[in-house]
Amino acid sequence: MAEWVKYLQTIKDKPGLLPGLRQFAVIKIPRAFAWPPDKDPGTRENFARISVLSYVGNLKAPILVIHGDEDTVVPITQARMLREALRQEKKNDEFLEVHNGGHFIFLDIFLDSNTVWERIDAFLKKYLQLIKSAFY
Repeated sequence: MAEWVKYLQTIKDKPGLLPGLRQFAVIKIPRAFAWPPDKDPGTRENFARISVLSYVGNLKAPILVIHGDEDTVVPITQARMLREALRQEKKNDEFLEVHNGGHFIFLDIFLDSNTVWERIDAFLKKYLQLIKSAFY
């Protein structure tokens, strides 16, 4: 979360950025959690507590991460950090980085979303088959 907030604080007038999101990162988050995120042990703990990276070890189900490399709301580095955390914890994960994909991949008229849907379909078939075979 802290890296995402830092990213939002540094960008200005980026196309596709949701209205008010930068203000949220500049005013609301620092007010709610203190700032900077490494200010003191309590602040570091607050940010760690709201970070998905702190809970990757608890994950039991396989996970498919799909992220566009042109996302202006959540940078691709966030997905890559998640991928690394999943791999360090030896979790069942698959990662699809969509070239030229934005934040709303399935609404992006410039993308051939068939590849994305095919990947989702293959992932579900693979893991639903494993679940089915475990119970029947």
